[in-house]
Amino acid sequence: MNRRRGVALVSVLWVLAILSVMGLGFAMTVRVYGELVDNRVLKAQAQGLARTGMEMAFELYYAGQAEGRTYNASNDEWMAFSSEDIDHELADGTYSIRVVDEAGKLNVNLAEQEHLYALIGDEDVAAAIMDWRDGDDDSSLGGAESFYYEESDPPYRARNGRFRSIGELALVQGITSEMLWGPDEDQYRERRPEEIRGLADLLTVIAIDSNHSSSTGNPRISLNTASEQEIEEALSGVIAEGSIQSIIDYRRQRTTRAQPQDGQTGAPPLQVPGELQPPTGGGGFGGGGPVGIRQFDPTQGGFDPTQGMEGPQQPGQAGEEEEAQQAFASTGELINVPSLSDEDIQAIWDLVTAESAGVIEGRININTAPQEVLASVIDADLAQEIIEYRTSRGPLPTVAHLLSVDPSVRANFVELANLLTTRSYVFTIEATGRAGRDEITHRIRAVVDLSGDEPNYLMICHY
Repeated sequence: MNRRRGVALVSVLWVLAILSVMGLGFAMTVRVYGELVDNRVLKAQAQGLARTGMEMAFELYYAGQAEGRTYNASNDEWMAFSSEDIDHELADGTYSIRVVDEAGKLNVNLAEQEHLYALIGDEDVAAAIMDWRDGDDDSSLGGAESFYYEESDPPYRARNGRFRSIGELALVQGITSEMLWGPDEDQYRERRPEEIRGLADLLTVIAIDSNHSSSTGNPRISLNTASEQEIEEALSGVIAEGSIQSIIDYRRQRTTRAQPQDGQTGAPPLQVPGELQPPTGGGGFGGGGPVGIRQFDPTQGGFDPTQGMEGPQQPGQAGEEEEAQQAFASTGELINVPSLSDEDIQAIWDLVTAESAGVIEGRININTAPQEVLASVIDADLAQEIIEYRTSRGPLPTVAHLLSVDPSVRANFVELANLLTTRSYVFTIEATGRAGRDEITHRIRAVVDLSGDEPNYLMICHY
């Protein structure tokens, strides 16, 4: 009898143990599923917070625009803020915003090869980028064309056209994921203001400058097509009458000089405005070129950018021969007007234009570009002077204010003016939402064109 009771007791204990394990397993399953549900709820809340932050960034931008404010400085409060910074109380979490100016980067679709080389530091990669975007399958020295990429697994071809996204650079020979985006462990971490991790922070595929309107939104007056009376009315009270007359006289002389005479075909073609072209004169890219533009030094090795290079064409810039006959081929030629002082040029710079294109691509914002980007297109010493000037005195109002940074830029101001700007319209906005005590996060990264009355999303991703 006792033996049977012992067996029964053991059986009961086993049953209880099994039931306990099953109960514990069920409880853990319920807990896990509960946490998953909670995390999904928190993830949805974090996504909503990120969207709220994105919309708040737009609201603050357009509110500032309505007040006549421009966002053209890398240290502007709008470029990095959080819900706490603006006292935006939220019941379910917080958000933070980081804004990057695309005009503060080098345009990979328009940059010359020597500019890419100066920024990347690898001439083969620079050549491969040029081969990827050019219109043929002829490989340059150190570059790569479709025949190279067709050996990949899976095979693909070079686009032979403009890059459509910065991510497309990962397909180019010599560019690794870490080189483009930074170390793997940093790729999904929230970025700090002005942090540079890889080429994606230094290169862009789109950056535009509105040419037909001033920073206040008013129409600019054309130095080439406006009547003399219109020029006088627009500039009266801004600069002296004698300075206005100097502009008019210069235009008369240049227009007359450009007319074909005695069977000639007219004046030699002037530089097409808006193009990122190598500077001319003074020995070209070798020694003795104009101060300020980054020069090619053959003693330092690398390729010779004057060999086999073509300047990128701006979209919509038809009628080059017609523009070549105009008095001002670019706004920067104001520097050549006799009796026009640096202060005069600075005063009228935002009010006038010589270029016909409504939108100009590829110009770099000197107020937001990091030193690496500036030094890729201009002299490194001038790049450092710009950084120091804007740090101590604030953003430069116009490109003409480079004359206050370093008066020696007068020698090549025309070229500098075609490379640089102080205005921005396309931004990358990174909005991070955080929900719950464990701060479940959701991040939205978008490239947005803010030149219109409403934001235009050019690219958006969630992670």
